Amino acid sequence: MLYLRTLIFSAVSLVVLFLFTKLIGKRQMANMSLFDYINGMTIGSIAGEMATGIEDNIWVGIIAMSFYGVSVFVIDVIDRKYIRARRFFSGTPTTLYKNGKFLKENFKKAQVSISEFQEMCRVAGYYDISCIAQAQLEQSGRLSILVKTEEEPLTLKSFREMPKKAAFAPVSVIYDGVVLDDNLKSVGRDDRWLHKELKTQHTKLSEVFLATVDGEGALTCFLSSDHLR
Repeated sequence: MLYLRTLIFSAVSLVVLFLFTKLIGKRQMANMSLFDYINGMTIGSIAGEMATGIEDNIWVGIIAMSFYGVSVFVIDVIDRKYIRARRFFSGTPTTLYKNGKFLKENFKKAQVSISEFQEMCRVAGYYDISCIAQAQLEQSGRLSILVKTEEEPLTLKSFREMPKKAAFAPVSVIYDGVVLDDNLKSVGRDDRWLHKELKTQHTKLSEVFLATVDGEGALTCFLSSDHLR
């Protein structure tokens, strides 16, 4: 009897899940809002409880799933009709990097570290941040990147000039004003060279949010800013 009840409850929970999926509509995981994600996990958890038959009354699970499913549908309708509601539920894109500067306050708000930002850039195919004009974190958690005009593919520059930099990723030597000694040594440089380069570029160590050394041994500094300009 227990096995039969489990089979019936599983079938019912599967049907209910399918109906709510059709009601909410198709949406990729990357495009789901935080509210959608939380409700999806909750509905799935309730369906699992129904399938195992922990609650003898199947209507308890159906009512709970119905509440969460309908709430997702209602919020989705409101989100599409009202801009302010969309900003509240889905959030807005956050600019993390623009015009050669990192926006530190936006990094804190988005709870993204420099290393995570670099990883997202590498995943997008940009190992050298100096090629980027602007990068912003979308509501979905993906990083959108605007490349500098001269770095775009099939430009006049790409035909006239040969690549000057070596074909390997730049090495980070400064993170938020802190010198990464091991990385600095790995590129054959030391603190004396680093401070000399900073002085040449009229830049203070405390002002540097990220600094990298490329294949030619050149230091590229990215400053930080608390405000978007």
